[in-house]
Formats: sequence, C-alpha cells, structure tokens
Amino acid sequence: MPAEIFGFPPSNTSKAALQVRKEYGCPFIGQKCTKQSRFLSYPLGICSAWHLGTPRIICPNRFYFSDKVLLKDISKLFLNKENVELVPEVTLKGFGHVDWVGFYRDRDGRIMDFCGIEAASDSTTQTGELVRAMKDFIKSGMVQGRYTYGMNTYNTIKLSFTQVMFKGQVFERWMKKYVWLLQDSLFDNLVERFGLKLEEGYKDNQIIFYVVKMVKNKEDLFNISPENIYSTRVQELVKVFKQTEILPVEDFLNAIRRKLAGHITSEKLNNYI
Repeated sequence: MPAEIFGFPPSNTSKAALQVRKEYGCPFIGQKCTKQSRFLSYPLGICSAWHLGTPRIICPNRFYFSDKVLLKDISKLFLNKENVELVPEVTLKGFGHVDWVGFYRDRDGRIMDFCGIEAASDSTTQTGELVRAMKDFIKSGMVQGRYTYGMNTYNTIKLSFTQVMFKGQVFERWMKKYVWLLQDSLFDNLVERFGLKLEEGYKDNQIIFYVVKMVKNKEDLFNISPENIYSTRVQELVKVFKQTEILPVEDFLNAIRRKLAGHITSEKLNNYI
C-alpha cells in the first residue's frame, strides 16, 4: 500500500498534511503534484509505496525535499565548495540529459567546476492498483485492504545501468564526478543483480553511488538520510556487463516449444466456441 501520499503517510492527520492533500500538493517541490494518470482527474500523488516491509521511493521528486538540500549537500561534498548552484535537465549531446548539474562560479560568474547528479527512483507494476489506492484515499481518507502491485525494479535497474555506463564514460573522460542518488533498497538490488564490485568512498573514481535510506520519525513522517557512498570506473561496469550469463540455446528452443503448445491449445479451444 502507499507509504506516502502527497508527501505524508496516509496515517498522518496533521494540519500540514490535511492542507497539502486539499491542494493536491507536493511538499518536496513546493507546487502541485506532477504525477498524472489518465484514470484520475487529480494527480496520482503517491511518493513511496510499501514493498517487503520497506517504503520504496517511486517518484524522483521525493529527493528534492527542503529546497533540494540533498542535491546541494551532494554538490558541496564533491565540489568541495559551499557556494554551489543547481541547474536541472542539462543536455548531454548524444546521451539525453543529466537530471541535475551542481556547479560553482568565481566572482566574475565563470563556471569553475561541476558535477552531474541523477535521481533514481524505483517503479511499480500494476499501476492500476495504485490508482485504486488513490481513489480509496481521496474518498475515505484511508487506504483499505490489499493492493496487488509489485516492484518493477529490474526494468529500473536495466535502464539505470546503461545510463551509468554511457554517461559515466563522458564524465570520467572529463574527470568530473557523476553521482547517482538512490535509495538503499534499489542500490542493494543493483549490486546483487549485476555482482558489482564497488569501492567504498569516492576519492579515486568519478562514478559515484550516493545511497540514502528512509526512516519514519516520531512525527509520523519519513526522513531521507545519507547511508553510504560507493564508487567505480566505467571499465569495471563494462566488465560486469560482458560477464552476463548466456543461457543455452536449448532453453530458448524449449520456450518456443512451450509457446507453440499453448498456441495450438488455444486454436483447438477456439474451434469449439
């Protein structure tokens, strides 16, 4: 079920929570929630969802709390400067865009150094179940029963991994830090799935994984806080990518046979209808 709706746990009945729900607001970006569904006349304001006993961030805006203080702290750390600035969605020709770039300028306004930051949230399957949960909450102020969605973590990781490799090689060539901001649950899945061997810390590498965790506090709110920092090189990522296990051709042939058997069965059934 949803862990946060419009920035607050469903159980939170504080004045701030009630006001932001009334406005369909996102307290993390200071405006109306941007998540949309064609099945709703109002935003699909679910920021995080419970899965296997932990809240999973499913909207990147969740990282932008307190006027993007987390992005600013990341920039300060990797640029070793206090007077940092942020600019969103900077085009990286041939590779799409970078979510955020942290940078600092000298007294004449010249950009002296920068780092790239990507905010990686997870995603769910069965989005219709989240729509149902949202309708329940808007109607009654509660989420009810069980919602049978799952996590689409593999797809999230697959897309993220290729981005890290392609964009990472650019930043590595430039000798600039390229930071992936992600929750511990997503990071753990990434490491386990690809067998990544990462270095703790970041001194000698340009590709960074900045890992955070979500913890509920006494005020019935979730806090995001840094957990650890890991780093690697493009060379190591490519090595892992090449080591992907290749299934025997017979396994694929068996899949074809099963598909054909099912198709034949369906045709026979259709003949009797």
